[in-house]
Amino acid sequence: MQARLQSTLLPLLFVAACMGGIAATQTTLAQQVTRVKLRDDVYALPPPEAIVPMSLGFRHAGADVLWVKLLLEYGSHWSKRMYFREGALFGEDILALDPKHYTFYKYIDTILIYQPTDTHSSTGDVEDCRAARRFLERGTQEFPYDGEMWLRYGQFVAFMAPGFIKDPREVERWRVDGAKAIGRAMELGVATDRTMAAASVLNRAGETRAAVAHLERAYSITEDPAEREKIRVRLEALHESVAVEEAGRVLKRVDTSWRRSMPFASRGTYLLLSPNPAVAACAGRDRAADLDCLKSWSEVVDLLQAGPRVP
Repeated sequence: MQARLQSTLLPLLFVAACMGGIAATQTTLAQQVTRVKLRDDVYALPPPEAIVPMSLGFRHAGADVLWVKLLLEYGSHWSKRMYFREGALFGEDILALDPKHYTFYKYIDTILIYQPTDTHSSTGDVEDCRAARRFLERGTQEFPYDGEMWLRYGQFVAFMAPGFIKDPREVERWRVDGAKAIGRAMELGVATDRTMAAASVLNRAGETRAAVAHLERAYSITEDPAEREKIRVRLEALHESVAVEEAGRVLKRVDTSWRRSMPFASRGTYLLLSPNPAVAACAGRDRAADLDCLKSWSEVVDLLQAGPRVP
């Protein structure tokens, strides 16, 4: 009887000990699992080099399926206030299957940049920003003559992305790149009133000649008299700025020539003489009009009076 009781009691004690251990650790483990789920996701799809053969030739259909999955995951993360970190991975797979997925290029920057977080903010980080630029730039390569694609890329790089970049010099480079892309969009038929901000960006970044060239193209393209008048006023102001800059450039080159060829003479004495260009360096027709190869100060004066040379 005692042996039977022991054989029954020992399993019951073991079960009770297991249940006690589970009860003691369950709450802590559940909290940890919840935190992990809120923090990290596992991207279960294969990388781009593997997903193409796995599509079995149905590449466009596969890209559409992944696009729908991307939208569902993005919406699900928003509803749970979870940061969505897998958007760029979805993007790589989608473009591997269908690099001309036009809808993807229209919305991928929004998906990557406007992110839900547990602090109730809705902004991505710098890596999301760089990924969005990389995808939009790919769009301009796949659709090189699509003005709307260039405009979307340029507006993102010039106006939205700089808010995520910390280095001021990199911010200026991004803004100039974006403004030039907007200029390309105008050349491809986008309405000039949607691209005028590019000239201001270029001018503030010191790219005055590029700003003038942008406005001159806009002036020649637009058919609206009121818009052309606005562009003309801006062009006049920029032309004056470029003229002053060009004059300063010429005078700086004259001073450089003086210090190189006659440093022992005063500047006034040097200007009383003719320029002394290097014969070997100035050989050939293409150097005849170069500032370093002019043979008289009257030619330099003519160059100053000619005004700015806009590319």
